Formats: sequence, C-alpha cells, structure tokens
Amino acid sequence: MSGERDPRLPVPTRGCPDCGRPVRWEWAEPPVSAWCPLPCLLCAHRGAERDAAAASARSPQAVTDRRLGESQMGTRFLDRTLDTYQAETPAQRAVLAKCRAYVAEWADRPGRMVLLCGRPGAGKTHLACGILHALAESAQVDGVYVKVPTLLRRIKDGFDQDDAPSQSEVVEPLMTAGLLVLDEVGVQSGTDWERVTLFDLLNARYENRRSTVFVTNLTYSEFERVMGDRLVDRLYEDGGMVLKCDWPSWRRRTT
Repeated sequence: MSGERDPRLPVPTRGCPDCGRPVRWEWAEPPVSAWCPLPCLLCAHRGAERDAAAASARSPQAVTDRRLGESQMGTRFLDRTLDTYQAETPAQRAVLAKCRAYVAEWADRPGRMVLLCGRPGAGKTHLACGILHALAESAQVDGVYVKVPTLLRRIKDGFDQDDAPSQSEVVEPLMTAGLLVLDEVGVQSGTDWERVTLFDLLNARYENRRSTVFVTNLTYSEFERVMGDRLVDRLYEDGGMVLKCDWPSWRRRTT
C-alpha cells in the first residue's frame, strides 16, 4: 500500500467511522492516489466476537436450551430428563421404557397422546418433562408445559382485566406447540365452561395431529369422568398410551 504520495494531501485525522477510535492511515498508490484507513483493530475484535456469539447461538445445544427456556417448565424441571429418572422397580422401568419409545417413535406417530396417571409424588411430571426435554434435543420440537389451573386462570384474567392477554392470545401458542404437556389435570372446578375450554383446545390439537401429554393424580376412571368420553376416545388414536404410575411417592421416602 505504501508509495509516493502527494505532499499537498495531509494525513487524515478522522477516526474509525464505526467506533471513533484513532486509526492508522496509509497512502494508496495510483490509480487510487489517496489516504486509506487501516482496519480498526477494536472493531475487528468486536466483529469476531459477534461472529463467534452468532455461531454459538446456532449450535444444537444453544437451540435446545432456547426451546427449553421457552417451554415454561420452570427451573425445578429444566434438568429433569428421562436419563435422570430413577427407575428401581419393574413397573417403573416399564413406564420409563414406554416414555423412551414414545420419543424414539415421535416422527412416525404424529399426534400421539400419552396419559401419565397415578399417585402424587410418583415422578409423573418428571417423566413428562423428560419427554419434552428429549424431543427438544433430538427432534427440535418446540414444547410447552402448563398446569391446567394456571391455564384456566390466565384465560379468566382476560375476561376481568383490560391489560391481560385475551383468551385467543393465551390459547393460540398451546394449540400450535409441537408438544403440549398438560399437568394437574383434574385440579379444576369441573364447570361446563372449563370442560368446553379444555375440549376445544385439545380437539384443535387432535385435528392438527399435535401431540399432548397429560399428567394427573386421578385414577384412569376419574380422568375419564372429568375429561369426558369424547376426549378419552381420541387419546387412544395413533397408538396413544395410558401409563399408570401406581407406586409410592418419592417425596415421602426416608433416607
């Protein structure tokens, strides 16, 4: 870049056009015949950092972390995977194996539903969140976790509060999520409005072959009574599974 320069043209004093930091200038030979700035080392360093950050954000692990962060699982369940579930009895190992099979067969069985029912503390939510975690990682599925009482309360807030999201704004993301984990099914008042609201949501997912995992402390017969025959009948389509977790609570175990 160096060469004979026109002595009538002084060295520019302008800084970097991006950050304003002083830069070095060199004389460009003909046909340019002008002072040209050398690259700003600070901006080059910042650009390299941005490129590295963008590449990191596109990495498979970063994408999985983003999906899990947006799933609304809460920090308690973010690290609950199928690998960390402690299956000690034959019944527990059988249920865990079926959860793993559900993940492995995901692509071949769109719209497949799962019901995890049984006693409180049996690890049902752990298994459901483990399914969501596995699918976010292995199949790039955008999943959402929500408790039925929380969902219904959010919808009702839209009726009573002007600044609260409307019913459609609350329900739409749940209708379109790749996987919906619906926890605490049965912890609702059982009104006609609640039944219709839940049926409309779940039927829309059923019609669009979007999978749902139900978690409840109810027995199967109680679940059937609360949710109704129409929904329970849809549960069995596409190879849907009922997984009964009838073992004592992990929380009550003594060490």
